[in-house]
Amino acid sequence: EPAFLLKGAQGTIRPDFNTRIWEILMKGGTVLVPNQEEVGIRELAMRWKRSDLFIDRCSLSVFGNGSVAAAGEIGFGEEGVFDLDLELSSIKVDDLVEGDWSDRLDGLVEGPVKVTGKPGAFLYEGELRVKEATAKSIPVLALIAEYTRNEQFKQLVFSEAKTGFRREGDVVELNDLVLQSDGLVRVEGDITILGESLEGICRVGVTPGTLRWIPGAERQVFTESKDGFL
Repeated sequence: EPAFLLKGAQGTIRPDFNTRIWEILMKGGTVLVPNQEEVGIRELAMRWKRSDLFIDRCSLSVFGNGSVAAAGEIGFGEEGVFDLDLELSSIKVDDLVEGDWSDRLDGLVEGPVKVTGKPGAFLYEGELRVKEATAKSIPVLALIAEYTRNEQFKQLVFSEAKTGFRREGDVVELNDLVLQSDGLVRVEGDITILGESLEGICRVGVTPGTLRWIPGAERQVFTESKDGFL
């Protein structure tokens, strides 16, 4: 299986027979990596020497209006090795989640991601931020809205939504997760996702008065104050 497939691109190739380095400049076309979505090429500047490809500058379009800037190295040895630094921007949450979640979550994803490893066994590490993040039509939020008698919980608008992450195989680790909806709730912690299961420890903060309809909640459960939350 190829490390990646490049098709439909047009550009210029400048060979230097003394250094055996080939300079390649391209625009247009698409690139396909095994087990990944096909992406469009806006601009690509790279150098090729023997079995190594050095990407100096790369701008890709993904999921329509989403963008990825990339730089790094691809080795074409027996199995192929990737070492790439990516910068994501303007990628819709809808394009990254499946099923009912595409209707429940909105926002634009951005942030740095490092990709290393071999095709089919990549390691992803980085930090993701979601701008204009919202969550709605989630049963547990409807339940919280009922318990607290606060309709705002049915559709949360987040002023802050970010997390560090590490993904290897089917395991996704979220670290330093922060979700905050001003005037309502703040969640911070670490979570591990494996398939359909979650585990981890999170701190949940609510604004004073939010739990006044739940007897004992503020006196026995939400007893610590931090940054305006209990």
